[in-house]
Amino acid sequence: MAIPVWFLMLPNVLTLDLTGPAETLALAGEAFTLRYTGPDSAVKGTSGLTFGEIEPLPERLPPGSLLVVPGVGDSRIHFNSEAAQRARHWLARLQPDIHAGNITLICICSGALLAAQAGILNGVECTTHHEVIGRLR
Repeated sequence: MAIPVWFLMLPNVLTLDLTGPAETLALAGEAFTLRYTGPDSAVKGTSGLTFGEIEPLPERLPPGSLLVVPGVGDSRIHFNSEAAQRARHWLARLQPDIHAGNITLICICSGALLAAQAGILNGVECTTHHEVIGRLR
């Protein structure tokens, strides 16, 4: 059975943070099923590419899911948006399943800041891109 992988899609998503992991997992063949979810049905990435057909944020993720939170172009601006606020609330609701190990959280670059803002990283040792590590602390 394929492992479901959910990518949290926000406006100004760092294209590399999304496509690098997605392509790597896609090359693994049928081991993973890739899904794209977010507060908006379409978002523009940092490279100008628009990503569409984004699924609405589900109430819960299936046990065994991987949740990938990519970074955004300028997290000071784009993590203060309405979409980011809805994503933070969604992540906070998933916290019990993440901490219980039912969902594996993978944050790429400044995606760790969004998870921290949602309270998921309290007491958890982690790291991020050197340019945002001070804000992560």
